[in-house]
Amino acid sequence: MRIDPRRFFEFLFLLMLSMCLAFLYLHHMDSQRAGQLYREAARLADVSHAAEPSPAPAPLEVLPETDAGDDAPAGMDLSPLREANADVVGWIEVPGLLSYPLLQGEDNAYYLSHAWNGEENAAGAIFLDYRASASLDGSHTLVYGHRMRDGTMFGGLKHYKDAAFWQENPSVTISNEDGVWQYDIYAAYETALTAPVYQQGLSSPEERQAFIQYGLERSAIDTGITPTAEDKIITLSTCSGSGSDTRWVVQAVRKQV
Repeated sequence: MRIDPRRFFEFLFLLMLSMCLAFLYLHHMDSQRAGQLYREAARLADVSHAAEPSPAPAPLEVLPETDAGDDAPAGMDLSPLREANADVVGWIEVPGLLSYPLLQGEDNAYYLSHAWNGEENAAGAIFLDYRASASLDGSHTLVYGHRMRDGTMFGGLKHYKDAAFWQENPSVTISNEDGVWQYDIYAAYETALTAPVYQQGLSSPEERQAFIQYGLERSAIDTGITPTAEDKIITLSTCSGSGSDTRWVVQAVRKQV
């Protein structure tokens, strides 16, 4: 039996079109579900009453427990979220850009494909590197999230290529049950997976200062902020949009008392 080439290619085209439409539908449903899950997380955590970055010059910082007393900033009550998932360690926010629970798993793979409550979802979650201190007391803390096309998760970090955008969104706030930490953004750039950003064990002051200088020299924006080797740094890491070998990172330094 001879197959008509035209009919064969028409069938092939329709098959591929059907597969594409099915993929787009599933992606749309996944995105909608992710939105529902994170709205529910915000409701449970009562984010509307969570501490936000202060517009005043006074720093927003956790003081030692022995000195803070009643003046310590109020921490977030994570118990409703932790009842659903013990991996919830805090809440990360850039007002108007992103606001999500902060997770930490046993590896750096699980929350690439699971939402904050452990439900499988392509949007994943915002999560700490599994080797980081959940109390954020390390000299450098990595935070990961997907660069979603609709701008959710870490999709909005790409805008830090623009200095005007940074001026309007200059800081990151992380809250947990102990208090609130404000980090001022000092660099944003594309980098390789083998870069110092992803190296562990930068123990000496010289290594930490070289790591800071690496980011300052490559930053797409000039913020005028220069951290020191004694400062605590966070790096928000997401896809660059340029392929699998590079990442787009936004780095911020904890505001000091």
